[in-house]
Amino acid sequence: MADTGGAGGAGAAAAAPAFDGKLMAWPENSSLNICNVPTDQKAFVRYVATEWYKNQSISNPRAQAQQAISNAQTLYGELASKGYMD
Repeated sequence: MADTGGAGGAGAAAAAPAFDGKLMAWPENSSLNICNVPTDQKAFVRYVATEWYKNQSISNPRAQAQQAISNAQTLYGELASKGYMD
């Protein structure tokens, strides 16, 4: 059934504040996470190793999986040592 603009619809619209386009503060972490890569060590290694593994031609699954995990751990360690991880 279509909304005819009765009292139920008008009350909800009136309660929502309008955005005036002025930013009053930047987000607390001062960055926008656009790539969705986790910063927790275990989650980071799991995510990056999976992406690394699936983006290659698989000829030796076990060895390539172990190498992907090792590469992800190394990458996390280097990023953390340079201060890029929380």
